[in-house]
Amino acid sequence: AARLPRHMPFFAVEFGLSGGFAHVIENERDFPKSFGMDIVAGILKISSEIVKRQRSSIAEERQLAEAFTESFKPYDWTAAIQ
Repeated sequence: AARLPRHMPFFAVEFGLSGGFAHVIENERDFPKSFGMDIVAGILKISSEIVKRQRSSIAEERQLAEAFTESFKPYDWTAAIQ
């Protein structure tokens, strides 16, 4: 198995027990922030634009999470054991 140099930043993805992928980041300033999303898009064979689309604000995400939590209550079996 290949080894990464010590004290070097790197990006890594593991695929369960079947190995993975590692990439040494030689220059952090030039390293694209979307690198991980590009890798995932490539694995899924989809356009990287799909995974790069703009995300919701934290307030919107919180509102969506609260709505999901409320709608999930009838199925929440953990409430019965509390």
